Amino acid sequence: VYLVFAIWNLPLWLIEHFKGINVFESVWALVWIKAMLIPFVAVMCVLLKKLCSAMQFEKDATVKCIALFLSSPVFFFAIVFMSQYDIIPLTFITAALICYLDGNMRGFIIWMAIAMPFKLFALFIFVPLLLIKEKKLSRIILLSALAMSILLAFRLVFRQNGADGPSAQGTFIGFIMRNNLPFFYSGVPVFFAAELIFCTMLYYKGILRDTEEKTKVAFICLVAMMIFFLGSYTHPQWAILLLPFMCICTVNSGEYEGHMTVLYSFISLGM
Repeated sequence: VYLVFAIWNLPLWLIEHFKGINVFESVWALVWIKAMLIPFVAVMCVLLKKLCSAMQFEKDATVKCIALFLSSPVFFFAIVFMSQYDIIPLTFITAALICYLDGNMRGFIIWMAIAMPFKLFALFIFVPLLLIKEKKLSRIILLSALAMSILLAFRLVFRQNGADGPSAQGTFIGFIMRNNLPFFYSGVPVFFAAELIFCTMLYYKGILRDTEEKTKVAFICLVAMMIFFLGSYTHPQWAILLLPFMCICTVNSGEYEGHMTVLYSFISLGM
């Protein structure tokens, strides 16, 4: 994520370096810094539209889905109020899902590989979807290694440069391990226990084929992220990662759309 920060703020560095201007005392420079998320929000809306199209949603349903996303209290809190950058990996995850639904596994792996170095959120979605698609253990291991290749490469490079102190990834793992279920004289992390059950169920499920089955991908992603939220120590702004899947499931709930909209509203306000 710091690479994205560096690219976006490169013009400010050039101005400060060659003009001698303190960018932190310039209103326009601070506006530029805060505006970094705007392109990702715009791209996210475009990708959300394409994701709905891949699930063969009607135009009205697609517009409603995007409207729910942009008008959600979760979006306002995470993006507008806190300027959280978790929308960046979410953009890459959404691009990966479009490839997944189109049967483009190469694109799915590439976009997931780009998303994973930000935080491990992409991994929670990648594993369940991979287990639906692939049943051979050797291929599962190969594709998982490819999807984590950029993350592992970054970790290797920074370790070689002496960056062995407390890392964001280490703290993130600590969040996952914090809540435990009693097990004999020790404990089992709630997240790992729930994730194991969920992934085992998906592994023995058939491959998604028809349109009706493809619409369940959003529900699978929602459940995968809810396992993380309910089983781990989390920050409220991370709820942005649930939001697109909540919107899709709400719009795609058929005769229960009214009930789902009320539930979506309560969940959004609660987070």
